[in-house]
Amino acid sequence: MTGSERKVELLAAAGTGLYAACSLGYFNRVAHEADAGARTMFLLFGAYAAFGALRLVERRPDPTAFASWTRAALVFVAMLIPLAANPEGRLIWSGGWWLAASGALLGILAVVALGSSFDVVPAVRGVVCRGPYKVIRHPGVTAVLIMAAGFLLVHWSVWNAAVLGLSLLVGVVTALLEEDLLRRDERYVDYSARVRWRFFPGVA
Repeated sequence: MTGSERKVELLAAAGTGLYAACSLGYFNRVAHEADAGARTMFLLFGAYAAFGALRLVERRPDPTAFASWTRAALVFVAMLIPLAANPEGRLIWSGGWWLAASGALLGILAVVALGSSFDVVPAVRGVVCRGPYKVIRHPGVTAVLIMAAGFLLVHWSVWNAAVLGLSLLVGVVTALLEEDLLRRDERYVDYSARVRWRFFPGVA
């Protein structure tokens, strides 16, 4: 095994551990929150992270992956930051948790659509054009944005806006870095020409 392959395996293992740890962290928040709305929000985040961990466990590390410590670190940060959110903010709209639920569903659909291509380590594994990837190129980031928006509508505060805004910023930067790597594959270049929108159809 080459040094690069060992690095990829290490990053893949760390990614699996991160998703599992994040899911446990969110579920721990569920167990300790008195407010039903807060429990629902953290349950949704935890379910998304747990599903990602299960998919990572199912697949073997890809030796063709680009072992990018920078991108892996950004993924870890983006996953961990929402744990700092405070569920004691002001209620703006009680239906925000439905929005968060739709975001979690979109995230799970994105992971399912990726299949064996799902990983925290970018690689040229072929272009996925099914599911939400028919419409936007980074539905995972969009899912987190929608979940964050739902959380803020139920628990608005400047602190929560800053925490979740930082997480989203890191997620967007991660997606852009990943695209720089994936553009080494002409198939991805063709795909990005067909699917113009990164996060929201007609917006961005």
